[in-house]
Order: sequence, then structure tokens, then C-alpha cells
Amino acid sequence: MGRQATTPIPYGSPGTGTLNHLTMELLAHRTGMKLIHVPYKGASPALNDLLGGHIGLLISAVPNAHAHIASGTMRALAVTGAGRSPLIPQAPTLAEAGLLGYEIPLRWGLAAPAGTPHPVIEVLNRALNTALSSAEVRQRLALEGAEPEPTAPAEYAMLIGREIAMWSDLVKAAGIKP
Repeated sequence: MGRQATTPIPYGSPGTGTLNHLTMELLAHRTGMKLIHVPYKGASPALNDLLGGHIGLLISAVPNAHAHIASGTMRALAVTGAGRSPLIPQAPTLAEAGLLGYEIPLRWGLAAPAGTPHPVIEVLNRALNTALSSAEVRQRLALEGAEPEPTAPAEYAMLIGREIAMWSDLVKAAGIKP
């Protein structure tokens, strides 16, 4: 008997090249899952099609999906960060679900134009880190399912460099075209 063909599972993203798209491609690349990308013009149309049963999977920012998960109209299979989300603590991390070494957190960062003088960068970084340590900002970020991770400019630049290399390697290996 021959092997039965596996039908790819359609998954949505807010568009080609978005973090959502690349995160699913990384999952497929590392696991051998058969997926087919369905790009949308934004997160909301993709979320609507998941709820309507037109696609089978979606990686979404937790705040976008939280109300649907809480109401039971959507099931959270796992989160991509290093730890569980405080908004959906019932959802395991992908590592807890058995996929070790898969950590793709959603990050926001502050950037300045190339050539900005180093003293200005340091002032901006101190102001950002001060804001991130305030109770008001921490509470607001928690409502969005985010946790602040203050860092220094050089550390953040190294993190960005590692992520660019990782995503570039994936795009080449998976043959992702714009």
C-alpha cells in the first residue's frame, strides 16, 4: 500500500512576510507540517475567516484573539513565547506542547534614524526604560498581554541581528517569495 497524500491545512496571516506568516512557516519547517498560506489584508479578515471555518489555523496576537478564546468561539492551541500568556494561562507554550526551542515572542521596540548621535540614543533608552518600569505602563501592557523587557541599545541591536539572520535563513529555506 502506498502512503496516503496529506492535504495541507490552510492558515491565515495578515499578509506575506508578516511575523504571523513567518512564524507559521517556521512551525511547518521545523515539524514537517503540511500547510498552505492564505495571505489577508490585515489581521481582522484572517481572524474572521478562522471564526467562519474558511481556514484551519491562525497565529494571532493574544489581544486580538483573547475575547474569542474567552467566549469559546476559538481555541488557543499554544502560545509562541517563552512563557504562558497571563491573558490565556490555559494555553501552553509550544515548548510545553512538545516543540522545544521554538520561542517567537511578539516584540515592540523603539528605533531612531540611522546616524542619531549616541548620547541622544542613551537619553531615549533611559526614558523608555523608566517608563517601562512604571506601574501604570506595566499595568497597561499587561492588559495587552505584553510584558516589558527593558534593555540597552547594543543588546537590542544584537537581538534584532539574530532575528534577521534567523528569518532570512527561513525565507531562503522555505522559498518564500514576496
